[in-house]
Amino acid sequence: MKETIEKGIIPHLEGQISLHKANIEIYMKTPAGIGDHPCIMQAIEKELGEIARCQGLIDAWFSMKQPKHAPAI
Repeated sequence: MKETIEKGIIPHLEGQISLHKANIEIYMKTPAGIGDHPCIMQAIEKELGEIARCQGLIDAWFSMKQPKHAPAI
């Protein structure tokens, strides 16, 4: 079951990262084209936050899979 979850969640999160990166590119190329976001910097900051959130979830998933090492003496 863990493998099935990984096969679903990791591509989903990677897709979300790609989506948010694309949004940033659009904001950078056509800032006038985002009428519902009057402050471009805030809109980009929000997208960066979502990228960080998704990447953090990916990192957390893989850190759970790493074997725990015994503390050095």
